[in-house]
Amino acid sequence: MTRAFVPSYLEDFRCDGPNCPDNCCQGSWRISVDELHFKRLRAVHDRELTPLIKKYVKRNRRGDNDQNYGKLVLDKKKRQCVFLTPEKFCGIQQKLGERHLCNVCMIYPRSTAFIKGFPLERFLSFSCPLAAKTALLRPQGIDFLETDIDITERHLFSCVLDFDQERKTRPYVDYFFELRAFTVQVLKTRDFQLWERLIVLGMFYARLQEVVNQGDYHAIPAEIDTCTHRIVSNLYQEFLADVPANPTVQMEMARQIIEAKSQMDAKSGQVESLAGVMEDFATGIGFDPEQTLDDNTRRYQQVYEQWYLPFMGSREYILENYLVNYVFIRLFPLTQKTLFDSYGMMVLSFALIKLLLIGRAGVRKAEFDETDVVMVIQKFVKSVEHNQGFVTWVYQEMEKQNLLTMAHMAILIKN
Repeated sequence: MTRAFVPSYLEDFRCDGPNCPDNCCQGSWRISVDELHFKRLRAVHDRELTPLIKKYVKRNRRGDNDQNYGKLVLDKKKRQCVFLTPEKFCGIQQKLGERHLCNVCMIYPRSTAFIKGFPLERFLSFSCPLAAKTALLRPQGIDFLETDIDITERHLFSCVLDFDQERKTRPYVDYFFELRAFTVQVLKTRDFQLWERLIVLGMFYARLQEVVNQGDYHAIPAEIDTCTHRIVSNLYQEFLADVPANPTVQMEMARQIIEAKSQMDAKSGQVESLAGVMEDFATGIGFDPEQTLDDNTRRYQQVYEQWYLPFMGSREYILENYLVNYVFIRLFPLTQKTLFDSYGMMVLSFALIKLLLIGRAGVRKAEFDETDVVMVIQKFVKSVEHNQGFVTWVYQEMEKQNLLTMAHMAILIKN
């Protein structure tokens, strides 16, 4: 057994296979097959399975390690794994047992982070509907604990952090744990509204970026203490009260995203998982490309006030849980090249999800509920986690337009 740091929701997760609303064996995933199970599968002699294995379990010539030694090619016409039975069970597991399942299929949606010199970290991906539901719908929030996990038979490291290597380019990595813990602490500070917490974090990381740019990495603990004192003493309240809301800018971003999504659909099979909720957004707010930005913005704001806010206003913990999990599984704030870029990417993901939720609320109206919220977040994560191109494109477009400033981040955050 190995010590691991895990979120409290992990022990509550149970896969419901055939009853899953978005089965992980369907879609257009890129499934890597580790070397051990690739060879084990190719050695199978079975009248039914062997021809399928030879055709769809292929060698990955671009693989750079034993975990992506091979690949499982999906049925493009059915858009699913060829081993998925009509009853939504895995044919390989049914006939050969889980011993023949590749690591990805065996472990998903669980994933593990390896941080050299520290306990492992295990978590769930919200691209799985049941994992998303289990973690997001926790009014008490997400806590963390140390426990023992068994990785002797199966493991799959989604990310690896070696402080000695990372320190060469990012000396502030020595304060990774302090920064991540502080970020989670602020995100869970419910004395503030969620948008306020995100703006406080933005101010902190904007300041921290200046400190790091000056090479004063060892000032990070002092900056954490200063920000903590300001939060406890309510010194941010006056500033937060003056932060403007600008739905027009949000609507313009939404327009660009809708256009980009339409173009990407033809090129990327992964963005498809967002297609339905993107259409819901356009339908829900009555988006009309022939009308003015002001007209579209007015309808967008009406939907926000009439259908989104009455429900989500008392359920901010759902988005809080999404953000806390985001910080944990992505080793935030090391997700991008700079600290502020890491913050900006998190805010962008939050803003995109919020836009999609507002559109969904406009479609469902009085029937908008927790099921809709979980579905939208799950679809977003499934698309983004397995195809970074979409959200990266949005981020790069914002960078070109000089929108990656704290002022513009605040506009995306606050409605």
